[in-house]
Amino acid sequence: MRILPQYTFKVYQVVLLIAITLLTFFSCKKEQKDTTLPNAQFISPFANTLFSVYDTILVKLEVSDETQLKKIEIYIKDGFNKTVLDTYSNQISGKNQSIEIPLIINDYKLESGTYIIYADVYDEVNIKTISLPIYINGTPNYLKNIYYQSYQNSSYSVKQYDSSFNFMSNIYASNEFFSFESNSYYQLYYVCTTSLIKCFDASTKQLLWQNQINGINISTCVSDKNSVFVSLINGNCAEYSHQGTLRRSYLCNEINYKVNYLMECGNYLVVNLKHATLSDNFKTILFEKGTSIIKQVLTDNLIYKKAFLKSENEIYLLVETGNQNSQLVKWNSLTNTFTTVFSNSSTINDAVQIDNNNLVCCSSDGSLKQLDLTSLTIFPLSSGKIYDKIYYSDLNQKIYAHSQTGIDILLKQNLNLINQQAISLSDSLVKMKLLNLK
Repeated sequence: MRILPQYTFKVYQVVLLIAITLLTFFSCKKEQKDTTLPNAQFISPFANTLFSVYDTILVKLEVSDETQLKKIEIYIKDGFNKTVLDTYSNQISGKNQSIEIPLIINDYKLESGTYIIYADVYDEVNIKTISLPIYINGTPNYLKNIYYQSYQNSSYSVKQYDSSFNFMSNIYASNEFFSFESNSYYQLYYVCTTSLIKCFDASTKQLLWQNQINGINISTCVSDKNSVFVSLINGNCAEYSHQGTLRRSYLCNEINYKVNYLMECGNYLVVNLKHATLSDNFKTILFEKGTSIIKQVLTDNLIYKKAFLKSENEIYLLVETGNQNSQLVKWNSLTNTFTTVFSNSSTINDAVQIDNNNLVCCSSDGSLKQLDLTSLTIFPLSSGKIYDKIYYSDLNQKIYAHSQTGIDILLKQNLNLINQQAISLSDSLVKMKLLNLK
């Protein structure tokens, strides 16, 4: 047997010791975890700053991390720990960031009180949360302005009234038909002609932007808090942001049809089409907002003219059957099924939603009824006067009911209607929009 020299044995010992040391070092280093939270602090606003509905909160932060920043989320909660407004979320990178985010207080239903701004700052494994109290003055619980679109002496116009229907100012006028829409969230109003969609500031009446459209002589527009939708030729529609950016198109591509009714409801855009020459030929297409995917095409030759949202997956559609009566149809978007839930022996001229579960309907037989969507129970409210259009303000719980002789302002209290004011009009109503202004 060969015996290694003593110095060779010692060399082996040294090499083995170094190997063990290196292995231990790298193993320990590999197992080390980042336990250090990111750093974050608010630069603005200051604590307890006073804001009002429709103000913009300019949130500025300085954030850092010793390794790598990943994401930031900013949100506001009320005194009941409920998130209000939309959460801002964005990916970030690097070790240091200065962040500036404008948050619009675009919910006019917020009540006055203390709210908390939260910022969640993420690195690869940790989350740092900081908070800051602010105070928001809620909107007073009354309606301030009414936009009244009318037709008189071959001219279309929009006039501004206060909540008691006292005339304030002329807004817009044209000898050609135009569609009118307003948006309380952003304090804007829209005019849609055969070739343009125009956006105005509701307070200053200044034109903010306008876009060319491939429209028709009855182009219409509707809006939600995110977008404004406008009808085009061939039954198509376009979606714009409230800042004027074209987002996407909703393509019906029906060359013989034009948009008859355009409705936005929850996550869906509902487009009722009328044949250009066949008066009793209708189609209805339901699009998914945000993707413009067609969810359903109805070829039943019925007029779908109003849409109401009961829950995220339940939409109720007011339908004219063509037989001097009307129906209310429920569409379940999950199962893609339609169910008739209510039939009225006379035509329902118009309907408004007064909360998640209830509609108020006016019929050609001169009756006003309340329909509970949960129990499908009908409650008679009044009779004897035929209204062709009705509008509802949830801020003051009043119904504005239009007849041939004028407008009645009806106070809604439980299952009673109190006629507070009757207004005579000399023109023909096209559309009325109730807008809460600062």
